[in-house]
Amino acid sequence: TVIEKTPEQLAAEQALIDNLFAATIAAAGQVGTGTSAAATSQVLSTVSTLSANPETLSEDSQSGALGLMSSVVGGASEQGIDPDTAASTASTVSSLLDASLFSGGGDADTELGGQMAGTVGGLATAMIAKAYGGQSQSVVSDNLELTAFRTDCGTRDSAFGLSTGGGVTGMPASAMDSAGGGSCDAAARRRGRTRRRLQDDDIADVDVKVAQLKNVYASESDSTNSDLVQIEMGAGGSTVKVDGLDEPIVLVIGFEAYDRTLAPGFEPEKVIDTCYNRSQILNVNCSVPTTFNCSVPQFVETQYGNKTLLAPKKTGEPCPGSPKGEPVAVTVTC
Repeated sequence: TVIEKTPEQLAAEQALIDNLFAATIAAAGQVGTGTSAAATSQVLSTVSTLSANPETLSEDSQSGALGLMSSVVGGASEQGIDPDTAASTASTVSSLLDASLFSGGGDADTELGGQMAGTVGGLATAMIAKAYGGQSQSVVSDNLELTAFRTDCGTRDSAFGLSTGGGVTGMPASAMDSAGGGSCDAAARRRGRTRRRLQDDDIADVDVKVAQLKNVYASESDSTNSDLVQIEMGAGGSTVKVDGLDEPIVLVIGFEAYDRTLAPGFEPEKVIDTCYNRSQILNVNCSVPTTFNCSVPQFVETQYGNKTLLAPKKTGEPCPGSPKGEPVAVTVTC
C-alpha cells in the first residue's frame, strides 16, 4: 500500500533536502575532490542519494546539484572516476532531467540545457581519463545514455554509437586527423592494434563522446523539450573544435517503426474471417497487411463462463475444441 504524503510532509522533506544539499556543497570545497578519487566518489554518491526523488527537489536544490556535479566531474577530468561513480552520476543526471527545471513544461532554457550537456561531456572525459587507445566506457540511465571512446590509430575508423543502439556515426578521417594532430599511416595503424601505450612522436589518441539526453531544449525558438544527441571530439582531455572538414560528418539515426495507432483520429477496424482448419493462415483485409494463424485458440467470454474454441485439425473433422468439426469465426482488430 502506498501512502500519499500530505503537503506539510512534502514541504518538510523538501526543506530537509535543501539543508542537506547546502551542507554538501559547503563541504565539497573542503575535501579536495580535484585531487582525491575517494572524495570525488563520496561527493557524487551523496548528490545521487539526495537527488533520487525528483519530486522532492526544489529549484534551488536542482540548481545546486547541477552546479556541484558539474564542478566535481570537471575536476576529475585528469584523475578519472570509477564505473560505480559514473553510474551514480548518470543516475543523478537522470533524476535532474525528470525534475521541474527540465520537465516542468516552462519556457525553453538553453543555458540550463547547455550546462547539463557540458556536465555530461565532463563525465565522459572522466570516464576514460585513464583509458588506453581502443577502450571505451558506457553508462545508461532512464534519461541518459553515454558512451566515451578513446581511439588510437588502430581504432580511428570505428563506428561510434550508444550501447543500446539506435544509430551510429563514422567520424571522417579529416576530423580525426585534426583532433589527433596528424594522420595515421599503415605502420601507425598496425602499432595501434598491437599495443596500448602511446610512444614518443606517436599520433595522439582521439576521444569521441556520444550522448543522448532527454528533456533538454535544442534552441530558444523551439519550446518543445526533446531528446538531445551530442557528439564531442577531443584529445588530452579537452574538447577540440574542428573546422573546414574535407568530408562531412554523417549521422545514421535509427527511427522506430511508424505506429499508426498513435495518429490523430485513429479508430481500430474489426474484420471477421473464418478458420476452417488449423493449417490456415488468414490474410486479413486490414488497411495494413495483417495475418492470423488459425492454430491459435480463441478464448470467448460468455455469461456462463469462458470457452475455448479451436479450429479442426482438418476441415470438417471433429476434435477436442471443435466436437462437430465446425469452423471457427475469427474477429481481428487492426
